[in-house]
Amino acid sequence: MIYDTLAHLKSYRGVHPGVMKGLELLRDTDFSRMEDGRYEVDGDDLFFMLQSYDTKLVNDTPEAHKKYIDSSKKEIFFIPAKRHPALR
Repeated sequence: MIYDTLAHLKSYRGVHPGVMKGLELLRDTDFSRMEDGRYEVDGDDLFFMLQSYDTKLVNDTPEAHKKYIDSSKKEIFFIPAKRHPALR
């Protein structure tokens, strides 16, 4: 997980080509002008899903990501999965 701002984008050059391409996509794309759906950037190697929904004040169904990353403009509170009792 990367917990940072796009102001530090250059710090991630060389990490992995897909990571850099994804971060540049975040920087250069106006997602507010797009419809919900799946968008392929580089086939199944790099794609994103745009989803709109109403958030809840209290989330009684925590989520974890083992294969894909999550990027969002929502407020995110997190703890390591190994410390969360529902995910042990």
